[in-house]
Amino acid sequence: MSTPWRTISVALRADGSAYAATLGQASAQTKAFGNEVDRSTKSSASKWTTMSKGFAVGGALLAAGFVAAVSTTAKFEARLSAVQAVSNATAGEMDLLRDKALQLGADTAFSASESASAMEELVKAGLSVEDVLNGAADATVALAAAGGVELTTAAEIAANAMNVFALSAEDMPKIADLVAGAANASAIDVADFAMSLQQSGAVANLVGLDFEDLALAITAMGNAGIKGSDAGTSLKTFFMRLEPSTQKSTDMMEKLGIITEDTGNQFFDAAGNAKDMADISGVLADALAGQTREQKLATLNTLFGSDAIRAAAVIADEGAAGFDKLGTALGSISAAEIAEIRLDNLAGDMEKLSGSFETLLITSGSLFTDVLRSLVQGATSLVDALAQIDGDDIADFMEPAARFGRSL
Repeated sequence: MSTPWRTISVALRADGSAYAATLGQASAQTKAFGNEVDRSTKSSASKWTTMSKGFAVGGALLAAGFVAAVSTTAKFEARLSAVQAVSNATAGEMDLLRDKALQLGADTAFSASESASAMEELVKAGLSVEDVLNGAADATVALAAAGGVELTTAAEIAANAMNVFALSAEDMPKIADLVAGAANASAIDVADFAMSLQQSGAVANLVGLDFEDLALAITAMGNAGIKGSDAGTSLKTFFMRLEPSTQKSTDMMEKLGIITEDTGNQFFDAAGNAKDMADISGVLADALAGQTREQKLATLNTLFGSDAIRAAAVIADEGAAGFDKLGTALGSISAAEIAEIRLDNLAGDMEKLSGSFETLLITSGSLFTDVLRSLVQGATSLVDALAQIDGDDIADFMEPAARFGRSL
């Protein structure tokens, strides 16, 4: 029979074991909870670190984008100011020029700033703001893209042709088409054409040829491997010698039937203007018909001299039919069409993207232009005011601060 003390002892042992087991479980659960909290804290810290880095990178990118937008806008505005300086355009006209430059920057392979520079060249060449807006800028862009040259170069070429031949702004698209066509139909490029034009344009216009005739002659010379200023110089002298300058050349023209009492000089029409290149070439080819190569050499040298004999040989060999064929080739495609073909590739797409991106930067940066100008102008005024302060006044002002510094 059990005693009460034994019963109490057993009960205490049982309760103590249960308590210990319960306490162990609680300790394990507390430790697990602590580990979970620690892991959660570390995970949160890692996430916050990652987020902080992301915010820092994002902020840096935003800052870089802001700086790029402001810098690009400042350059564009400077180019527009240059246009206004040479054109005396009104505020309304400047708004239109600005919109046009941005449109060209977004739609073509050239940037808005490049477009504004081309507008400046066109205005400097004598075109009005209205001329620039109504086709001249578009023609210049087409020529530059077709010929693979800078916009300012294309503007100079087109403007020079217009001025030399007394053409109007309405003729700019035709000029661009002929220059691009000459480069497309021969071994020359737009830069070669420009140099040839520079050397021969004034004399060609003087004798009565039009720009299309000169373009044909430059193209024919290019096909013969004579380019640039060499071609222009030879053509210039050839045009000058269409009217004989010596008795020897006069006698030769009369002997060949180029000059007669009834018809006069067959290189010129009744009004005294040079005939077109097809007619000039036909007259010369007919005069040389039946001659040996040796005789042709002597004849051309007598008529045109050593400087122009290259042009004379090429023009005589081309014949009227050859110039007619060249004319068809030059008129078969426009500068805009050539440009579209040249840019129909990945490189062209990248150029267009670059122009569009610059337009985006300018549009964004323009939102801050007025505020930034006010800040910069205010800072400039402050610096100017400080610069006017007498040196002794500055020293007196700084002395208390210096004494305080020495007492520390």
